[in-house]
Amino acid sequence: RLPCGHMFHKPCVTDWLSKHCTCPVCRYELQTNDGSFEAGREDRMRKQRPRFREGALEKKGVHELRRLAAALGVRTQGCIEKSDIVSKLERSGRVEIVRDSGSASSPGGSGGGGL
Repeated sequence: RLPCGHMFHKPCVTDWLSKHCTCPVCRYELQTNDGSFEAGREDRMRKQRPRFREGALEKKGVHELRRLAAALGVRTQGCIEKSDIVSKLERSGRVEIVRDSGSASSPGGSGGGGL
């Protein structure tokens, strides 16, 4: 599982990460040990949001949603139902929801989903 919430078989993602420092699905840049790269990465990541297909967030488990929310800095205190966490993530503007038609929702739009 990568910080953006996407999950892969270990051999598949290990091969990818040996060549790239991004998620193969959403291109979320992963943390590295290179200080000069990290300064630029942090700035770029403030502007980038993980992408999810419409409906994909609803398919994730509660623990996975809470981990994703924590990684994105979205507070889930007070969320009782799974749908509460999904709604908070969608309204946070921290994720981008890609509609089936190919257009992405605006921050805070409804819908859910992972690429």
